[in-house]
Amino acid sequence: MIFWLGDNPGHNVYEQAKDSQTKYFEFVVDLLIEAKYKGKVYSVLGNHDCYPPSQFDIYNDEDQWLTETFAKRLEYWFKDDTMGKYGYFSQLFPGTQLRVIGLNSQVNDFANIFLLGNATDPLKQLRWLEGELKKSEANKESVMILGHVGPQSKSGTNCKRCVQW
Repeated sequence: MIFWLGDNPGHNVYEQAKDSQTKYFEFVVDLLIEAKYKGKVYSVLGNHDCYPPSQFDIYNDEDQWLTETFAKRLEYWFKDDTMGKYGYFSQLFPGTQLRVIGLNSQVNDFANIFLLGNATDPLKQLRWLEGELKKSEANKESVMILGHVGPQSKSGTNCKRCVQW
């Protein structure tokens, strides 16, 4: 099993372009497929996967090129309807009671200017997560949560109340 936590492009932000942001991710996916990797691959987006880095407009459907590309390439290992639209997912690892939940870290990045308009549970991810955790508890499942950027305040410190619903 591979847990892949994002930031696929290098951090040379001044040399990046939108059309090349997914090529690093796609390169590794192609390598795993060519190697006939038999395990599961679960991946989440990092703040440097979008273009410009940390500036992903989660509210604009036309700007969902990243989550759609990401979901399409991960279909080799799993398909989840929320992945392509919202960038988060929940999957039960086959043959176990382990649920893998991947969060869209774009909604936690305090440097993302698109959150200035609404930083209160963007994409309803926390409400969705709460529901997934309740279902998992009822089903006596263990849960592994994957993410890249955790909830933060504008100062960059971890924050329990910065994202509320």
